[in-house]
Amino acid sequence: MDPITIRHEPPDSRILALAAEYREWLEAVLGCAPGEMAAAEFDLPIDRWVLGRLLPDVDLMDEAAAAAGEAGLVERIEPPPQHPPLLRLSPELPCGHPQSLRWSWKVRWGATPVAVWIRGLERPFVLAVIDIMEAGERRRRCNVAFLRRADLAPLTRRLAEFLASSRAKKDIFVVNGPDLSFTPRAGWDHLVLDERVRRLVRDDFERFLSSRAWFESKGIPFRRGYLLYGPPGNGKTSIVRAMASTPGIAPAMLVWGRQNTDDDDLTHLFRWAAEHAPALVIMEDLDRHFSHAPHAERQHRISLAHLLNCLDGVQSNEGVIVVATANHPKALDPAILSRPGRFDRVVELPNPDEALRLEYFRKQLDGTCSQEQLRRIARRSAGFSFAQLREAYITAACLAFDRNRDVAAADVEEAVELLAGAAGQSAAGARRRPVGFGEAGAAA
Repeated sequence: MDPITIRHEPPDSRILALAAEYREWLEAVLGCAPGEMAAAEFDLPIDRWVLGRLLPDVDLMDEAAAAAGEAGLVERIEPPPQHPPLLRLSPELPCGHPQSLRWSWKVRWGATPVAVWIRGLERPFVLAVIDIMEAGERRRRCNVAFLRRADLAPLTRRLAEFLASSRAKKDIFVVNGPDLSFTPRAGWDHLVLDERVRRLVRDDFERFLSSRAWFESKGIPFRRGYLLYGPPGNGKTSIVRAMASTPGIAPAMLVWGRQNTDDDDLTHLFRWAAEHAPALVIMEDLDRHFSHAPHAERQHRISLAHLLNCLDGVQSNEGVIVVATANHPKALDPAILSRPGRFDRVVELPNPDEALRLEYFRKQLDGTCSQEQLRRIARRSAGFSFAQLREAYITAACLAFDRNRDVAAADVEEAVELLAGAAGQSAAGARRRPVGFGEAGAAA
């Protein structure tokens, strides 16, 4: 979740018009004259939090709304007399799920303001959600709070407390869709990385974040790019998740598969990242979206030239880190890789070698088996991806559960044997298709 931002720029004419239209009601709800009021634009999804209270029994796609509803942040709401809230609901099915599953609802707030009582505060504020037209004919959704000036400090403190209590979840800003929430993991230590990947990715990433003053002293743009490639299931998305979990990093992405996604969306993505730096721009499966194959399908309308301009930092990208993934880098349009500096680190993540497989199972079994057993398991799992190693451990855990005991080396050996055959490996690949943030948030 991003830090609270209150914009002090002059209010838009739409905000002034709304204040004039509902003046009498605002005075009655806030209990003060216009001269004692303030209008503050919050860079927070307050409208979505209110939806969690307004629609408690609706299956909302928005996890932020659901989380706020569960936390009881919004105590009650009240629209103006004879002005019911205006809502637009559209059904959405989670990507990749069968049609038999229950649909969720994506909700957009209309122009009607609403009085909001936050738990723990004495007086309400009035929330208005306004679409403002910016330069380039781009709309921006504004969460504007009308309140007593004296109530601004208590409100910001209460919202900060709520943000601190919800740190177990972190949002990924999505330019052309609802934001995604994920649970940050404890740094990089849960990952099994070989020394080369550790040096080129983890160490480089952490050193970069701590070196802004050095970059500025040398007159070098403070930005970084990583391209992670290799077969599915070997940790590309897990590394992206570790980067996004870093405290203080604001992650952002766009959904490539929407047909109306265009150059403006990409511009907005990089502009948002620059405004919230240090920020992480996530571009998963780049080889699918910018392939040089003659018959490659492309659902979006983002031009290659504009992508290259954004990567080259035509607009200010200070503090922006780009991390892209690809299964087949040779399928990428050569222009993406032809210019040095677009991606500072191009790192392959192949299937793990025997030493990494041994280290993976050592971590999972936590000292409960001998070195010889570990070597035997590592040798027998030759050719497995990290996703298949994880599947082997899950299978072993199921075997141990059926036997009413903790997971033992014998269970892992049996699971590896089950998955090592041609039929077993084929079934494993079909059952556990790696996915990324754009789908279910699992590691790939």
